[in-house]
Amino acid sequence: MKRNTLNYAAIYLVFFIFFLFHLTSNFSASHDSIDYLYEFESGINLIQPHHLFYHFTTFGLFRFLQWIFPHIKSYYLIETVTAAWASGVLLVVYQILKNRFQISSLNSLLTCCMICFSFGFWYYSTNIEVYMPPLFFTLLTLNEVAKKNFNLKKAILFHAMAILFHQVNVLMAPIILWRIWKERNNSSAIKSLLAYAIIGGGSVLIIYIILGSISIGQFNIPEWIKWAEGYTRSSKYWFPAKLSTLFNAFVGFSHALIGGQFVFQVPFIRDFLENKFFYHNLTDETYLVRNLSEKYALALLLLTMVLLVVIVVITILILKKSKTIWRSEKITLAPFLLFLVIYSIFFFFWMPENLEFWIPQSVVIWILIGGLSKYWSKSPRSKYVLSFIALSLFVINYWGSVKWLLNIENDIFYAKTKTVCNQADPADILLLEDNWITDGYLKRCTHAKLYIEPTSNDSLERKTLDDAIQNCLSTNHKIYIFQEKTFMHGVKDATYVDSLINSFPSRTKDLGEPLTPIKVIQ
Repeated sequence: MKRNTLNYAAIYLVFFIFFLFHLTSNFSASHDSIDYLYEFESGINLIQPHHLFYHFTTFGLFRFLQWIFPHIKSYYLIETVTAAWASGVLLVVYQILKNRFQISSLNSLLTCCMICFSFGFWYYSTNIEVYMPPLFFTLLTLNEVAKKNFNLKKAILFHAMAILFHQVNVLMAPIILWRIWKERNNSSAIKSLLAYAIIGGGSVLIIYIILGSISIGQFNIPEWIKWAEGYTRSSKYWFPAKLSTLFNAFVGFSHALIGGQFVFQVPFIRDFLENKFFYHNLTDETYLVRNLSEKYALALLLLTMVLLVVIVVITILILKKSKTIWRSEKITLAPFLLFLVIYSIFFFFWMPENLEFWIPQSVVIWILIGGLSKYWSKSPRSKYVLSFIALSLFVINYWGSVKWLLNIENDIFYAKTKTVCNQADPADILLLEDNWITDGYLKRCTHAKLYIEPTSNDSLERKTLDDAIQNCLSTNHKIYIFQEKTFMHGVKDATYVDSLINSFPSRTKDLGEPLTPIKVIQ
């Protein structure tokens, strides 16, 4: 037992130190990081419905670390919290492989490295994002459900925590229900169902009601429902069932394994992706790897193709022995396969090209490939194959993505806002036609008043902004207008900026920012 504890501690520390050396300064690649950073530094918006526990627990740990290390940059401290969770995830994976799949310590460790070096897991373990804490509890739940001696109390606790850290994990309910049904001969299924519903579901609901009421400032059922639904009320995140959506899902899953930013230095691939995903602004990807040569990008692409062939061959070998594997590993395999099916179906329709939603599935895929290594290869040979996969993932994702993400100068949103951040006074006005990511950088770096362009039919917003602009110009201050728009996030049906510029033609000039159009009225 003591030796196991030391081994677990060593594994945890090795991965934790690895992540600490790769903490990022790029906050736009994961889209929400800059907003979370601003909220943690400001101590605001700490109760959010989609990931209820994440914000205030991370905020508490951040403040504690800040008290101990006051001179370290705040984003490194918050990313350290993320790295701690991610190291815990890999430790749980190691235990699953050793105890559930019963493979060697070496192959278990190599599989953990495969997960660690996958782009989605690697990058989201070193930035300010919500996904590692719920993944930790998700894997603890799967580990418990896959045990021969199933403990319902632990499963309820772990699943409740997974939901409270990210509400999407309610999708795991069918997996728990499957195991309760499997245990019907050992314990009363009715009692187990009631315990799961009342203790698990009831505790989650009560916590949501309490924290939701605190967040909205009152207990009001319609308002609470609206708060709990959050951005899921919008239809723009849902995609229809068609072949193009399947392709998007393939891109999202592939991106979780291979960062792939290097392909933006391969002209024909870059052109295809920019046309295919026109509704996403992909200039940040192109800007990130602008200093990577096309020759190296092609070399990384070739290695990626070789890696893909290896993965396909392993998959075929596993499928050829699927009947034997199922007979031997049914209880262990079933929860992981159910997880893959349920989550993949959901995220096929919900922003399928977004890599962060495929990180859990990528982890499970690697667990299955590593955990079933004794079936697709004899043990001495499998370690070389797993080593090749891990090393290939490291080379591709470090030199094709992570290396560039470590430097804040490669962050296009930082570059776009840097000039205004250095020039704007607190009494100036910043007017954005699209606030996606940009507003997070501006709020953090300047105290100037920030406004989003009002829509044509919003007379109250227009009147408020009119008054602010008149006051700003009358006191000889400036109005900075960011004119860039993205397809999904730009303000629709808006003419305010055009009319404003036309009202002050002699006082308007171009700031001369090469990366984004910015006008200044003074």
